[in-house]
Amino acid sequence: YKVNKEMNEKNMHIESLKNKYYLENLQRNDSEYDTIISVLERFDEGLPVIETEINLFISNTNKAIEALGYYMQYYYLKKEWSISRASRIYRNLGIPKLAISVTNCYSRLKDMGAKSASLVTRGAALKDIGELGDAEACAKTALSLNEKSHYPYNLLGSIYYLNGYPNKAEEYFNKALELGQNYEIY
Repeated sequence: YKVNKEMNEKNMHIESLKNKYYLENLQRNDSEYDTIISVLERFDEGLPVIETEINLFISNTNKAIEALGYYMQYYYLKKEWSISRASRIYRNLGIPKLAISVTNCYSRLKDMGAKSASLVTRGAALKDIGELGDAEACAKTALSLNEKSHYPYNLLGSIYYLNGYPNKAEEYFNKALELGQNYEIY
């Protein structure tokens, strides 16, 4: 009975972690399941995770695992561009609140390009949940950090369009195209 109870508690703990990190579709029969769970438990407890384990997450075909790997890459290795990568993946998975959450550290980023990219993905996720004022603020800050990037212009165009300013939106979309945008609308 005691062994079954401990196994049940362990399984409940693992399911709780999978839910917390949006890994519900991770199955026991996945080839790297045990390693992923071990790393996840250590990460959740703030314990060390090594670079090869982080790379295992990043190379995984499960996008939620990949995104978490990029977040770990920033958390442990301070690779600042990883924040925007993680945020973009979570946003593409339809988890905008998590896309926003992983960018909470944007003010600590030293690389202006990485900070701008993180603010763009944060702003796009805020736009996704209807927080257009906050999204606009992120886009404007991103633009001030990197005026040569088309992403902030594209995001601002999208926000102005949603706010009912099609002419202003067109100006920003045109500037994004001028800077190399490929018709993907944020």
